[in-house]
Amino acid sequence: MDFDCSVHAHRAVLAVLVLAIGLLGSLLLAEPGPEIRVSDRTKSLKMTGRHLSAAGDATELLRKAELDRRVTRLIAELSREENKVRGWTRAIPGGELLVFTPPMIELIRLGEPARVALENRLQDQTICNEVAVILGAIGTRETIPILIAAYPKQVYRELPSGYGDDEYYALRNKHICFTYALTYLTAQPIGRDRTGTIFEEATQTAWQAWWKSRHESFVIPATKPRSTWVPSYDYSMRDPN
Repeated sequence: MDFDCSVHAHRAVLAVLVLAIGLLGSLLLAEPGPEIRVSDRTKSLKMTGRHLSAAGDATELLRKAELDRRVTRLIAELSREENKVRGWTRAIPGGELLVFTPPMIELIRLGEPARVALENRLQDQTICNEVAVILGAIGTRETIPILIAAYPKQVYRELPSGYGDDEYYALRNKHICFTYALTYLTAQPIGRDRTGTIFEEATQTAWQAWWKSRHESFVIPATKPRSTWVPSYDYSMRDPN
């Protein structure tokens, strides 16, 4: 009897082991469960996210390309006679009251996206006046030395003998525009007072000396001083039509 019980006990244990092995095999060979399906869904969501990100990048590239084309077109329009900065009237106090044309106003409103393209055209003598005064409104620290380097060195207070009226006034207008831009951008009264532009050959040197002493710590002032030498960009931005 004891032997039979022992045999039955061993058989029972063996049966349990066989059943356990069978269940384990079923689990190993079974189709992926919910955890696998969740993992697959996560992978799918990640792939969808990548596609959305790529689509967003493509949209941003298209938007930037369109903006670049717009800036290029507006800068090209500055060379047309009807789009030249004009006005040249003078108020005392206040100085010159310039009038900005539609492409100038639009470029100012575009702001930073137009800045570098404008800086690259500052040496173009056909549009440098317009470019300078636009940069006076939207420029950054990087713009200041570029404007100073392009500042007119030669200045005539009166029409020299043998000098044509057009050349004389073109040079004066350039001096006015660059002074207008730099004094507004930096809020520094260099080369300008309550009567407007001061026509002196030493003005560029004064700007260079100021920038050399201040360039490391200078910050573009967000608010301009309420002084009579500060150019009136609010007036200039009015619709000229």
